[in-house]
Amino acid sequence: PTAKGVLEVGSTDKVVSASGIVPEAVLTAMQNGSEIPLPKKIAENLVTTSCSNKLRELVEGSTGGCYGVEWALSEAGRLEYKGHYNPQWRVEGVQKKGLKGLYTTESASHSFMPGEGLVGKAFSDQKMLFVQDLQDLSEDAVQDAMFGGDHVEFKRADLAKAFNIHSAVFVPTAKGVLEVGSTDKVVSASGFVPSYVLECV
Repeated sequence: PTAKGVLEVGSTDKVVSASGIVPEAVLTAMQNGSEIPLPKKIAENLVTTSCSNKLRELVEGSTGGCYGVEWALSEAGRLEYKGHYNPQWRVEGVQKKGLKGLYTTESASHSFMPGEGLVGKAFSDQKMLFVQDLQDLSEDAVQDAMFGGDHVEFKRADLAKAFNIHSAVFVPTAKGVLEVGSTDKVVSASGFVPSYVLECV
């Protein structure tokens, strides 16, 4: 509890005690109204949420990548949000525009069956999928991007427009999909994520 309300903190892990989620030093600082002591590692990584090193390397190694989302195949057989990465410059840019949340955090509520949407299609085909402009996604554009003939719907088009996301690449792995996107319109996958970066995945 605080003087003006209540702060709730949760975890996806089963924790034995409250201090396992929120250290005593943080609770004491909150109760005293003093500055909350954040460990240096946590303070430096506020822009990430349990992202894999591969996802971070993919975003940082891309040309203009502003986000990454890691999708993992769940026991229920759906590709579900596992984590994300946003470079600090992207977080600051979104905050300056007054937008609430991030494309990555807003994507967390979505999930896909293998073959469903761009994430599901990349996973089921086990082929990288590049889309030049998620905001102007015609059926022909997706078919050209996939070098196939199947119609695939982009389920987060409204989010892409709200956060000005254009180009994206969906890289399948054995256990899911790594998605990296940009606010730029990129002409080709190789111009966005160089092959030597993809080889690390």
